Amino acid sequence: MQWRTLVISSPGKLSLKNRQLLIESDNRLTLPLEDIFTIVLESPQVILSSSLLSALPEYSITLITCNSSHIPNGVLYPFTPYCRQLPVINKQIAMSSTIKKRIWQKIVIVKILNQAKCVDKSNNQGGEYLRKIAKTVKSGDSTNVESKAALFYFRALFGDGFNRNLAVWQNSALNYGYAIIRSGIARALVAHGLIPAIGVHHCSELNNFNLADDLIEPYRALVDYQVYQIGVFNNPEVFDKSIKIKLVDLLYQDIKLSNYSQSKIKLLASFEIQTESLIRTINNLKIQELSLPGFI
Repeated sequence: MQWRTLVISSPGKLSLKNRQLLIESDNRLTLPLEDIFTIVLESPQVILSSSLLSALPEYSITLITCNSSHIPNGVLYPFTPYCRQLPVINKQIAMSSTIKKRIWQKIVIVKILNQAKCVDKSNNQGGEYLRKIAKTVKSGDSTNVESKAALFYFRALFGDGFNRNLAVWQNSALNYGYAIIRSGIARALVAHGLIPAIGVHHCSELNNFNLADDLIEPYRALVDYQVYQIGVFNNPEVFDKSIKIKLVDLLYQDIKLSNYSQSKIKLLASFEIQTESLIRTINNLKIQELSLPGFI
């Protein structure tokens, strides 16, 4: 299984040598391509060879670029054919609105329950309230409980004055962490023959990854708790490299996954299992088969 996530934050050159990744920066380093899951390019002074760019999709490696604020802003995904792609696509396109609404209902419920657990683990008040309103989520979340929960949740976690529009390090960290998780989910969707642009709830014509934005929702609280922990133990003033490393490390932490035989699984590995469960849900029209993440 691919397990390395590389964050390239210094100027240098990336190229292909003997079917391995060659990194030339302060020193030379080679890594087997089959071990690499994702490469994050943070430095604007990184040169990539065309032969490497061609090889990355062959090894199902995701390449993420970052903007001047070091927030991911672009992704190169493998587009290798899935052996049974057409039947999967046909089933995905044929999903009824009823099934989509029930899937979204389950996603929202688990998201809010994860938010409650995050608040509990951070020793803040409000977990019981979140668990209470999670029980009120209807099919398709027609009463928009998700939004009400989010408004309460972020203030409970980060303080009464916090909101997601503030120019503070926490929001930069949250955006970075979400982008890393989103890219992993989208990669798994493409690898299993699904069309990531076709979501169950998100449906923007300008978004090629609506389905990834559906499936990321229960994962968000895991990122939120990591950011909260960074604030408690490190008390940073700015969003820096050390925070990015901690957020990438989240991929290798243990989580639980519903409807999964083992008691824990690495977050990185959960993307594949979750995607496979979504395909079973689409094929069998059984919402209970969908596997969603949670705290250990």
